[in-house]
Amino acid sequence: MKQEVKIVLPFYKVAYAISFVVILSLVRGVTYSFEKRGFIQ
Repeated sequence: MKQEVKIVLPFYKVAYAISFVVILSLVRGVTYSFEKRGFIQ
């Protein structure tokens, strides 16, 4: 049981870190596209 917990915890940490980076890049991409549209208009 303890071995399973040791394997599962890092997996959740890695998944959380990846999802955080993905969300951050998505937000930056959306704001960047809005800025680009604003400059064009």
